[in-house]
Amino acid sequence: ASVGVELQAAARHALRTPSSCVPTGALLLSMVDDGQAALRRRAFARVSHLECLLARSVSLCWNYSDAFGTCVSASLPSAAAVPPPSRYHWFTWAKWSVLSFALREASSALFLDADVLLLRNPFAAAPPRPPSSSTPTCCCCATRSLPHRLSASGGGGGGGGGSGGCALLYQYEGPGTNPMNTGQLFVCNPEAVDAVLAARPPVLDGSTLLEQTLAHGALASAGFATAALPKVGFGGNCWFGPPEAPPWCRLHTFHGHCLASLHEKLDRLDLVLRETLHCGADTAAVAKPSQGQKEKRRTAAPRPPPWQMSTAPVAKDGHGKGKSRAGGGARKGRERPLELTEQQLTRSLALLGDANRLRRRLRASQPLVLSAIGASNVVRGGCMKGQASSGACSKEACTDRGDDGLPHGWLLRAFESVNRTWPSRDHRLINRGKMATPPSGYTECLNRYAPLDADVVLLSFAEMCIRKGTYATGRVRLERLTELERLRVQQSDSLEGLLSGEFFASVETLIRDLRAREDPPAIVFFNVFRWHCASEGAPRGGYCPFERSCDAAFMELAQFYQVSVISLRNAFWHDAAGPRYQYRKWTSDEGLHFDLQHGDRMAAQMVHHWVASVVATDRPTAGPDPRSSVPWLTNNSASDARGRSTSRYHFSRVKMPTIDGRAQTAAVCFDFADYDSGWTLDRPNVVRADGWWFVKLDAGTSEGQKALKDKPGMRASELGATLLLDTTRHGPTRQLRVGYLQTYSSRAVARISCVAPCECAPINVSAHSADSRTSLTAFANVPDGFSSPPGSTCKVQFELVSTGGANSTGFKVIAMHVS
Repeated sequence: ASVGVELQAAARHALRTPSSCVPTGALLLSMVDDGQAALRRRAFARVSHLECLLARSVSLCWNYSDAFGTCVSASLPSAAAVPPPSRYHWFTWAKWSVLSFALREASSALFLDADVLLLRNPFAAAPPRPPSSSTPTCCCCATRSLPHRLSASGGGGGGGGGSGGCALLYQYEGPGTNPMNTGQLFVCNPEAVDAVLAARPPVLDGSTLLEQTLAHGALASAGFATAALPKVGFGGNCWFGPPEAPPWCRLHTFHGHCLASLHEKLDRLDLVLRETLHCGADTAAVAKPSQGQKEKRRTAAPRPPPWQMSTAPVAKDGHGKGKSRAGGGARKGRERPLELTEQQLTRSLALLGDANRLRRRLRASQPLVLSAIGASNVVRGGCMKGQASSGACSKEACTDRGDDGLPHGWLLRAFESVNRTWPSRDHRLINRGKMATPPSGYTECLNRYAPLDADVVLLSFAEMCIRKGTYATGRVRLERLTELERLRVQQSDSLEGLLSGEFFASVETLIRDLRAREDPPAIVFFNVFRWHCASEGAPRGGYCPFERSCDAAFMELAQFYQVSVISLRNAFWHDAAGPRYQYRKWTSDEGLHFDLQHGDRMAAQMVHHWVASVVATDRPTAGPDPRSSVPWLTNNSASDARGRSTSRYHFSRVKMPTIDGRAQTAAVCFDFADYDSGWTLDRPNVVRADGWWFVKLDAGTSEGQKALKDKPGMRASELGATLLLDTTRHGPTRQLRVGYLQTYSSRAVARISCVAPCECAPINVSAHSADSRTSLTAFANVPDGFSSPPGSTCKVQFELVSTGGANSTGFKVIAMHVS
């Protein structure tokens, strides 16, 4: 019962998330256990980039968890409770319970077994008309314009609860007396589900008929009209063929049934994935072909019939990329014409900085390790194939290649350009960017994000440097504030105000910890700012002031520590008002993020220009000696250099210890987003979750606009929900920080406390940020840390003590840092 309540709550939460590729009121459902993990990874491999689909995906996860949509955790019953002869039947009947709870919130649901491959968005498939009027037509049949109920055409309906309507679509089983396979079900009528559950035998054993056979009979007896999903769109291994020429590219799903072992299933699913590789990735919506495209396709493979195609306009995939590509026809592996002039590239290099390690290695033709940390623009930079496929930076939009054979992610593009100039098969790119994460999210376990063998560490946080209350400080928006609010914003945006905040204290911490390494890497700021050309005093075509004043604070730190600076502001400063560099030409969202057609090229050119300048320039190390006593520039409370070195922020942060002057990692860090990124960070150890569930995508806002963000974590929205995490550490006075999602859209409050015998001071943390219109990762320090006796690791409890009201989006726990 409790699992059912959590399923219903998860369904309700998913339905609140707007989706551009799943109809209103519809959900994608599934069920998986720990033995099906390999199937699950293959099932979602082709659609893992479709955030609009994952946001509406809810799964019941037995002894298992992953990031493919929302995973509602549950424990499988023991062998004693459900012995092996009845275990298969018990598991197949559980899907109907999942449907029952989900349809209390949803108007329709598509249920897929764990061994069903999602080759493209199944909600984009529409069934053909039935061959005769005697066959019921299910008008909603998983189409894009999915109505909220099914209706019958002609006969086929019966009496009872199903009279006059088509209640359910099933996968065709194959030749035989029972055509229904319940591995793929599209259901719009909860009464039909109730009718099936009523037919469940009280005793399940080796003599029990298959669940799908009993379900088919129950639906027919109750008078519910049913029909098969189209065979071409929803394939099944039992009958799909012929093997030598199957219509692979017309499939939306493929069910690996009629195979005896897991090994056979995996082999078959791998075959289907290979055969459909040439079909192209799903972008949720398919464009009408242009006349030129039609001519090109006359000799190509046959297209799917019109009823399988969406005629909606090309939808951007969340990274500002449509189906078409600019600059087609360029030879593979060759750079397109420069987007930036030599003058712009020269201006983009604001400070060359200390980069001796980078210069030394490339001049000696030694392998290079380029590491990058930052927020969403870094994530969109792309990463190498060696990084885990589940990592955010490895999404196909950021790693696929255009007509010229070059990748679209700006960081991956720059890396490959460096590799062409200074070739080595052992060069490595390590992208550890995290969505909407400030620099404080990296300070505690920096060596896990920027490894000790990194030759370059690129930091890109400039677009996030704005303080609370100053998400836009252009003159137009400042005019909307009261005089008192305006003074507060201007003071906080002054150089002194910026350097007194946690943001730049965290940036300075990263610099000092990197410079404390035995052979410090080259550190480079990659700064992206927006500008506003319509402000008072800057007529169109004139000088365009930048909206954010953080540049001065970044330059203050860079000049003091001799950190390299690549500045988008400087590159465009003289050209910002011209039509060539308007936001829509190179960004996907009015200046915040590079698009993947022009912005990626310009960013890659600036990075390559910096590397080439470093290698070509002989320059002694000019920054302060990290072994000397150098004061901090940033500070939370003091106004003098002595006070800065002992300020509250620098005193309370989890320390990065050093051994022989070499920075070490903190004791332990946990992060829901990082554990599946291909590196060594673990996810928090969930001991118990009552009313909390794992959610990968979050509906939030970005600069006042609704957006989906990749922020995996445990979320709760019901009062009294409790979550218990194990720190895996014991001992006296250990420091503890908790990462959570801070957003304008939620006023939920969680109480954080320690469970005896562990002791700590409990605190209440609100998810609400009154000033910011952007959902970000924030951290709360537990005062004075915790203490736990030897042999007993500290357990930390999160209890939702306030939901924040009807429109609140709940509280989400993201990370935990312990020292």
